Amino acid sequence: MRVVVLDVGQGSCNIILTGAQGAIVIDCGRRRNEVIQFLHECRIKRLHMLILSHNDSDHSGAASAILTHFRGAIGNIAFLQDHKLFGTPFWSKLNEEITNGAIHKDQLIRLECSG
Repeated sequence: MRVVVLDVGQGSCNIILTGAQGAIVIDCGRRRNEVIQFLHECRIKRLHMLILSHNDSDHSGAASAILTHFRGAIGNIAFLQDHKLFGTPFWSKLNEEITNGAIHKDQLIRLECSG
């Protein structure tokens, strides 16, 4: 197992390489090319999880591209469901993938703070 903090400019992207061509992506910055290129160079075929800590574009901007690139190869998707989520490209793409059957609702994990 190896943990990589990927330089995506402003924002955050942490990738846990789990072996056997798998990874966990925690946030993904806004520049999709860097993330997808890095995962491709590491020969990643499956994302065990895509975790988005919050819905600012510098943490989730590349998420819609990741959903497209890893269609059918993502285990779970964890995200914060707040007022910012509904206008994002990630939310639109997630709903499209659910409608097309590439993602099932039981793969979704809602992140929330307990009071």
